[in-house]
Amino acid sequence: MSQEKDISFNWQNVIFEYCTDAEDVLNHMTDLIKIYGRASIADLYDLAGITSANDDCQRGWYNLESAYVQPVDKGYNISLPEPVALNN
Repeated sequence: MSQEKDISFNWQNVIFEYCTDAEDVLNHMTDLIKIYGRASIADLYDLAGITSANDDCQRGWYNLESAYVQPVDKGYNISLPEPVALNN
């Protein structure tokens, strides 16, 4: 998946063509949390092949136990909890 982020784009709009791609990204984000204690919005974008902005590193997740992959109109997306401010 390769997208350029526009002004209306946000972390909830990441759509994957294949369910396995969305599952792989979710698994990688879960691994990041296991290793580093957190995953940022920038990590999500990087794993999805989307260019991130500097401030995308400032918000993210410490826990993704409630996250899941769901079908949407044009593919699949990851239902994620609301991101929080990440401690530096």
